[in-house]
Parts: sequence; structure tokens; C-alpha cells
Amino acid sequence: MRYFTKQQGQKEAVPVDLEPLGNDQFKITVGATTYQVDALALEHGTLSMLVDGQSYNVEFEENGDELGVLLRG
Repeated sequence: MRYFTKQQGQKEAVPVDLEPLGNDQFKITVGATTYQVDALALEHGTLSMLVDGQSYNVEFEENGDELGVLLRG
């Protein structure tokens, strides 16, 4: 599935391809970089993600047809 993302301050959106691999694992390609991600859904719309050995808590906020993502504050 393809999404588009724009970081705060960016003018152009970057394509993000998301491919489920099963067992809470995903292959995510952002622009030209691919990551294998382990993701676990937590309470209140938060995900715990393990990317390249680093752990992140990711929060989501829906706003109409857009989805805000808070990562690293």
C-alpha cells in the first residue's frame, strides 16, 4: 500500500510503501530507503516500533483524511 508523507516544514511529499510481512513485521520504503520494522499496537493509538535495533514510540492523530504522526517529540 502506498502513502505519502511530508515532514514538518517540507514542501513536497515523499512516497511511503508499506508491505505487511506477518507476525507484526512490515517492510517500509521511504523514498529510496527500505526498513524492516517490528510494530506492536499499544493503548491510545500508540505503536511501539523496533527499527534497525532502535525502539520508538509513535503516536497518531487523525484529522479528516490526514494522519499526524508524532515521532521523537
